[in-house]
Amino acid sequence: MAMKMVSTLLVAFVAAVAAEAPLDEALASNDECQAEGCALNALQHRATEAKYEGAPLECTGEGAPAADTCYSGSFLIETLKLRITEMSGGHGKVDMWAKGQDTKECLGKSLSLDGQKVTVESLSSCGLPASFKYDVLYCENQDEIQVAITVPFHVTIPMRKVEC
Repeated sequence: MAMKMVSTLLVAFVAAVAAEAPLDEALASNDECQAEGCALNALQHRATEAKYEGAPLECTGEGAPAADTCYSGSFLIETLKLRITEMSGGHGKVDMWAKGQDTKECLGKSLSLDGQKVTVESLSSCGLPASFKYDVLYCENQDEIQVAITVPFHVTIPMRKVEC
């Protein structure tokens, strides 16, 4: 009896796995986000294919971004935007917004620039989980900001200059 139950479960499992749509077919249906949430793996795969094919992102130059400049970038279902409101001598202020599953804003944060590395104070007060590890670079020659997340996953999000 137990052997018959195990074989029935095994057959049901194999049938369910065989019935799943291939990844490309699932991505083509564009239904990763539904009422119960998003299929993170499919969205990550789509974002990786769409934005990060080919050579790694280039980041050169060590100047500072100008005040009253905006940058925007997207990853999965999130769109990030920031506005540098002040900048002088490697120090300034920044306003940031995120839109997606949740909408957040974080205004008037102090930032400092050391070479390409950008540091924004107290991001944990903006709702960014403490478990996230990341680096932020300003790439003068590309006039973009790159957010390189290293934990809990690896991805670099380019934030390109946009109208404010």
